[in-house]
Amino acid sequence: MLHRLGSDDDRFRTLSFRSGLNIVVAERTHRSTDTDSRNGTGKTSMVELLHFLLGATTRKNSVWAHEALARSVFDLEMDWPGIPEALRVLRRSGSAKVFLQPDVTRKRGGSEQLWHGQLAGEVSLTEWQWAIERDLYGFPSPDYPASGRTMLSFAMRRGLDGLLSPTTSHARQSVQDAQINLCHLFGLDVGLAEQYRVLATQDSTRKKLVQAAKDPVWGKIVGRSAELRGEIGAVEQRVLELQQQVKEFRVLPEHENIRAEADALDRTIRDLRDRDAVDRHNLQDMRQAAIDVVEPDDRYLEQAYAQLDFLIGHEVRRRFDDVRAFHQTVVRNREKQLREESARIEERLAESARSGNGSRNGRRPCWPCSTRAGRSTL
Repeated sequence: MLHRLGSDDDRFRTLSFRSGLNIVVAERTHRSTDTDSRNGTGKTSMVELLHFLLGATTRKNSVWAHEALARSVFDLEMDWPGIPEALRVLRRSGSAKVFLQPDVTRKRGGSEQLWHGQLAGEVSLTEWQWAIERDLYGFPSPDYPASGRTMLSFAMRRGLDGLLSPTTSHARQSVQDAQINLCHLFGLDVGLAEQYRVLATQDSTRKKLVQAAKDPVWGKIVGRSAELRGEIGAVEQRVLELQQQVKEFRVLPEHENIRAEADALDRTIRDLRDRDAVDRHNLQDMRQAAIDVVEPDDRYLEQAYAQLDFLIGHEVRRRFDDVRAFHQTVVRNREKQLREESARIEERLAESARSGNGSRNGRRPCWPCSTRAGRSTL
């Protein structure tokens, strides 16, 4: 039962409800006629405010989201199952939070705050809606197909279209959705109504597809029925073949090709690694040989001739200079050859390193992946 509906905004009048039937009527004057019933007394606003306090989502175009009501707080007192005193529901205009005194959502570790000097539990709209469904309508779980908000809409009709039919809460409500909620109210099997809604949705989709198939543009985009049946048959045959191969544990031809390619890549990588190892060893030897290359010291010959009291003749000295020049040429050529060969090996190793980085970046399979693919059997 509702007890009181009000606001801290002086522009809203407080309504007190009594036990029994309560009727809100328009005030009539001496100028009123038989058709004067909508004179701005707040009947529609009262219904909208009850929905707002009982978990309705605030839309951008809703009156409760207007800037003029940004600081207004609305208040509802009502009976609640399981508590001796009346439950107080408070909600600020445009807010997605609700304050309950006491907190009937049964949250564990819920925080309580002071609201107008009294303790109140702050809850979200989802929690408040589930508390209504659980305690007022006996829903077994939050994923129940019925809706507590729809149940409230049956009891509190909105607008003129809400009064057009006794079995729907508004003009746009589907028959299947209304049936689910009415089945719960009347104690009927909600599961059957839910299955009927699923079938009705599928049938509606089928009818829309049939209607769309008659459009000539549909055939150009999707294809004709005969072509689609042929493609479906080919795909089904391929699925059967794959299932048969899996059932008989036969290696798929695609896997054989992948394994052969992986094995070839594995052999290539091994050969490249072996070649790199040989090149590094040769490069080290050549660098050491280039360091060891020195021109021979021939000064000891003149010293030896001088100690033996021999005088080197002009002809002998000329031949000796030729031999010295020959040996110097040999040494320079050897040093040049070692530098050129070292440069070639370094370039080859650098190219191999760049190729290896490219493989790791995804341009070629890496060696461990190739090895695993080569050992796979299915």
